[in-house]
Amino acid sequence: AFISYMPKYDNILPRFNEDIPLMLEENANLGAGLYVSSQVGKLLFSLYYFLKQDYLETFDVKRSTVHTLGTVFKYPLSKKLHFTTELAFQTGFFDKKNIIADGMLAHFDYNFGNNVPLAKDLTVGGFFMSGDNPSTERYEAWNPLWGRWPKWSNSYIYTFIKENSVAYWSNIYSVYTNLTVKITKKSNAKLTYYHLQAQHHNNTELCSGTGLNRGDLLIFTYRHKIFTYLNAELIYEKFFPANFYSPAAQNYDWFRLQLAFTW
Repeated sequence: AFISYMPKYDNILPRFNEDIPLMLEENANLGAGLYVSSQVGKLLFSLYYFLKQDYLETFDVKRSTVHTLGTVFKYPLSKKLHFTTELAFQTGFFDKKNIIADGMLAHFDYNFGNNVPLAKDLTVGGFFMSGDNPSTERYEAWNPLWGRWPKWSNSYIYTFIKENSVAYWSNIYSVYTNLTVKITKKSNAKLTYYHLQAQHHNNTELCSGTGLNRGDLLIFTYRHKIFTYLNAELIYEKFFPANFYSPAAQNYDWFRLQLAFTW
């Protein structure tokens, strides 16, 4: 269980080297949640409820109230094959509109063991987060709540700035697959492919295309344990935009090399 208090600008801890205060989030917000997990036989399952209220500059004017109810199921189909699915529903209000939104994900994970040389794990799955239909009086866009992080991609989160704000996973669905190979005892590599789609059109300049195909995203990740406390990670991402975006949209390349010292 948790509660959350987030002013738009930090007014609790001291700020250093900020002539102009930086935003903590786009809107001040309050929240609470309860997450419960259990197991019946081989089935692992979780139930959760989250409440988040967004305000404007201060906590005087409320902009939205979002109730999220969801569940997660994990089940081993065999020793090497596992299935995971998550379903969630949102209700409440946003800018005086009633919210009806939903999200889901599902994936199969297969561990090769020693059956296939080099191959370690294979995942095939998909995810869906609803978008708003401008022709209705309701607001159907999925609200990622506090999930503003690069869950599926480190680079693609920045394209959402033109639609809403950074890492605002909404109006998107995809099928994907990733394969992890074990190169040495200390290193492995993973290749991931996403075919991204949108549920509804977005009337922004960048997303002014004629279709709902967002495009294709390829990700290559390499990890190596240099020694017990030092790890290296290399990530390369390549995105090919499709007809959801303006015809002027171009491919992009994104690269990161990271050394992490842990103890």
